[in-house]
Amino acid sequence: MTLQIDIHELARTGRTLEGTLEVAETPRLASLLAREEGQVRWQARGERRERPDGDHDDLLHLALSSELQMQCVRCLADAPVSLRVATSFRLVDTEEQAEREDLEDSRFDVLVGSPRFDLGELIEDEAIMALPSLPRHEDCALPDAADPVQAPVDPARRDSTPVGSVSNGQGAGEPRSGAGGRGESGQAESGERIRPFADLAERMKRRH
Repeated sequence: MTLQIDIHELARTGRTLEGTLEVAETPRLASLLAREEGQVRWQARGERRERPDGDHDDLLHLALSSELQMQCVRCLADAPVSLRVATSFRLVDTEEQAEREDLEDSRFDVLVGSPRFDLGELIEDEAIMALPSLPRHEDCALPDAADPVQAPVDPARRDSTPVGSVSNGQGAGEPRSGAGGRGESGQAESGERIRPFADLAERMKRRH
């Protein structure tokens, strides 16, 4: 979803913007979730901070919150994820300036601003980076796991299965096909694959 703003004007005026993004409108984020449901609530506040040398820094303060569903890496069922993000950026005018000053500034991430800045893309980037890399339930129990006390191993079959053998089911690290039902929309049939982390890495290179 495109949400364009004049980000330097936002900083100059010190205004605060807020709203929600539907998860279904953020395809890169949605591709990492178990369900294309819910909303990402966001707030963006501008600030122009004076410096001792008489110049100023334009800042963007961004806060996100959401309740999402990801696939548990242990039981493969849906696991709730609470998303909470609060971060600040210092705005500059060019990519070259961002690359140079990002290494020098330990307080803020450096971001290239513009009169048509895509705030929606930044919100989606920050939400993706805040997701856990290995989502799981806090107290995860595999579904239908038998209690060994109540379901003893049949001695006649004790040696029929090698120790440490696993099923041929889908592993926790394998991608899920048709996540969120996008196959029905035609995305899977087109052969195109969303690569959220690859796209995000490329965007981060352009940002700094």
